Amino acid sequence: MGPHGRGGQWVSRARGYWPDAAPAERRASLIAVWGAIVAALEGEIAGAAGALALPDPAAPAATLKAFEDQLDAVVCAWVGVCVLEGRARALGDGDAAIWTPDPRSPPPPYGDRMPASPEPV
Repeated sequence: MGPHGRGGQWVSRARGYWPDAAPAERRASLIAVWGAIVAALEGEIAGAAGALALPDPAAPAATLKAFEDQLDAVVCAWVGVCVLEGRARALGDGDAAIWTPDPRSPPPPYGDRMPASPEPV
């Protein structure tokens, strides 16, 4: 998710995040941020890093946007799991809220990371 709670906005807003950087530097910075997010997700979801291969900085803008959308979807799904497990908190009011994982929450029942695939029942 992008700064200020905006998901799916990195590619189109990269110039605003790094206004003094050349386009190639902005792309490299963008991919570095995505790499940090993917690494953090790997700490929560086993196999996330393997499933979210970072694009090449020279890739077309459409490829970068497609990766951004994929990453945003995985982050949203992870937050949804945290909500369902009681490991998230709502920031807002009775009409609207943004849910964020709560680092003070106890670990999930399956250990410190979500399994890469569900266990057979």
